[in-house]
Amino acid sequence: MSTGGAGAPGGGRAGVPGGGAGVPGGGAAGAPVRRRPWLGRRHAAVLAAGAGLAVAGLVVLLVVWVGLVTSTLRSGIGGDGPCVAAATSGDEGAAVSSTLLPPRAVCTWTVDGRATETVLAERPAALAGAAVAAVGVGVLLVAGGAVGAWRARRRPAEGTPLA
Repeated sequence: MSTGGAGAPGGGRAGVPGGGAGVPGGGAAGAPVRRRPWLGRRHAAVLAAGAGLAVAGLVVLLVVWVGLVTSTLRSGIGGDGPCVAAATSGDEGAAVSSTLLPPRAVCTWTVDGRATETVLAERPAALAGAAVAAVGVGVLLVAGGAVGAWRARRRPAEGTPLA
């Protein structure tokens, strides 16, 4: 019996003795060995859709929040009203604050014990809420798709006896 390499006569499977056709694990010469793909098309589609949805939501949130910051800075540079002027000069009773949901910037100023709020910039709350929902759904799709692919891979192939 020959123990030559893959190209040697009788070499069989990468030089394994007796690994030719008709022997378990041998396979016929030139016959492709069908492998089970590690990720099915359905799982790949779910993962791609989830990732795309999450990225789109993050881009929308980024655009909304950058627009909010830009508008706030513009109103601060323009010196709109006494509240912004007091906040930029460092008065104790004046402050500019931002909230992410809903996206808005507010200047709060306390004069004679009375608090006054001025909205400096505001973006659509529905758009920000939809973007946050898209990110959440996208993350859930990716997580669910990854778990589904992992479970499908661990499942034994059909016709394989369970030991």
